[in-house]
Amino acid sequence: MIDKDKTVIKSPLNLINLNITDLIIHRIYLPGQQSHFAVEHSNNIIPLSGKAKLTLEQRLTKVLSRGSKCIEMDIVEDDPLDKIHALHNAGEEVFVSKSKDIADKLGEAQTSKKHPEGVLVVVRCSYGITKKTRAVAIIKAELHEGFTSTLKDNVATIDYLNNLILTPEQKLYKVAFFSEITRLATINKNSYEVYLFDNNLTSKDDSGAAAYFYKGFLGLSISADSSRLTRSFYEITENYINENSESIEERIDLSSALRIYLKTEQSEIIGTNDFSEKYMAVDKRDDYISYCEEKNPVLSSFKKDDSLIKNKIKNSTFKFSNEVKIIYPSINGDSPCKIIERNDEFTIVKINGYLIGN
Repeated sequence: MIDKDKTVIKSPLNLINLNITDLIIHRIYLPGQQSHFAVEHSNNIIPLSGKAKLTLEQRLTKVLSRGSKCIEMDIVEDDPLDKIHALHNAGEEVFVSKSKDIADKLGEAQTSKKHPEGVLVVVRCSYGITKKTRAVAIIKAELHEGFTSTLKDNVATIDYLNNLILTPEQKLYKVAFFSEITRLATINKNSYEVYLFDNNLTSKDDSGAAAYFYKGFLGLSISADSSRLTRSFYEITENYINENSESIEERIDLSSALRIYLKTEQSEIIGTNDFSEKYMAVDKRDDYISYCEEKNPVLSSFKKDDSLIKNKIKNSTFKFSNEVKIIYPSINGDSPCKIIERNDEFTIVKINGYLIGN
């Protein structure tokens, strides 16, 4: 059993010098009318070196590092963490065997024909400069189509391929990264940080398209702290805007953008990097991100839950020197309330609507 009593302070994932040491692939497919998917096992570790090794390391680093839409997860179930933990020191025979067990669990978790076929890639790796952190990446990748071209003796040909995986443009894959931040004698869920990258992670609950992978298969859950992280993101970003805006107009525009971002952003994965790219001036992005990281380093990417700030982001407000306030809804697109002209004596405001009462 997993010892859940000890608490280890968590820090944001920052992949440096990712080094893949072993890799194995198993095929996940749906035969006939079975209620769950079957697994075609592989019996060998794939030797990976040179350009292939470097490319996969770069792809994993890109989707898992700070600034990507990758979020930290909570470990709920002991299985398959026990099998993943066993991979660190396993010889080839045990590594292959444990990876088969992990693949079988994925096959059992895929109970709907809506879940795509593909391959499961189990990667043993490490990262860090002087002190190496051991890690295991679990990748579910869908197969997709493409072409290769060759030119020989001035004659060009193309070949059709239907088994491509993990190409730069492909978004049809999921990655769970189990990072062993503390080596303990007994398996302890708090000795691991787990990060998930999945473009399907847009549901507000645990029943969405990604749930079979992170919940049913890996025994993970979306952090219960999402609502507090969202509130922290809102408050810290608002403080930065108030402290660093060079004009009232800039402060109003960015404050309005912040509320609209939290209300209307289509992706459920939000964060400082995403907000800065969409709304911040280029020369302020790094300063804003550094400011937020100093206050709360987890804010680079997390799952949105605005339940604690719904009332705060519902409306925007103009405040004037004579205690007059104009409150208007925060909406994407043309603002219903605009400042046309202002000076030290008066402000002209245009309201896109007609007066109906007081």
